[in-house]
Formats: sequence, C-alpha cells, structure tokens
Amino acid sequence: MTITFALTEHTLEAFYDSLEHLTGFFLVLLVLLLLWGVTALIGKAFIAAEAKKKVRAGSATGSAPTAQAPAQADTSPEEIAAIAAAISMLMGGRHRILSIRTPETSWGREGRRQHFASHKIR
Repeated sequence: MTITFALTEHTLEAFYDSLEHLTGFFLVLLVLLLLWGVTALIGKAFIAAEAKKKVRAGSATGSAPTAQAPAQADTSPEEIAAIAAAISMLMGGRHRILSIRTPETSWGREGRRQHFASHKIR
C-alpha cells in the first residue's frame, strides 16, 4: 500500500497558516528558555557573592569558624545527657546536637489556648 500526497493550493495555505503558529510557539519557548537561563545565572551570582562574603568573614577573624556550644547556660548537664540518650535511641548511631533551646516566652502557647477555646464543643 502506497500513500501519496498531493500538494494543492489548499494544503500549502494550511501549511503556511500552521507555520505561523509553530513559529510563535517556538519563539515563546525560546524566550522562556532565555529567561530561565538569566535567572539561573543571577542565582549563581548571588550564591558566589555569599560564598565570598563567608570567606572574607572567616579570613577577617584569622581562623576558621568554631562550633557553638550545644547548650545554653540554663540547661543542666543531666538534661543534655538525657536528650542525647533519647536521640541516640530514636535515631540509632551517633548524631551531633547543634543546639538545645527552650522557648523564651509562652506567647505561642497562649495563642493556641485562646484559639482552641474559641471553638464550640459539640
């Protein structure tokens, strides 16, 4: 079975009409690709500037940044040991505790209490 195509004036006109739409479609894709590339380059520039800023801050102090203490002064060593043991049991293996903080105020708790109190119980 052979399929033959006859190029008539009508088919050429339809092709030219669709060519206009295809050209517009690919032009939009090209512009979107260029916008994506520009935003990616700007993002890389910001990341590089931030890295340079960190390097300058590290060299200005003359030494590498040191790790902060894992707990504040109001946390007792017994509490730190209990938290470390609980993390070790839950997570398995060794882990580093970066900070242990207690909430400074109870505003969030009070807000939740007022919110829950505003609901009607059925």
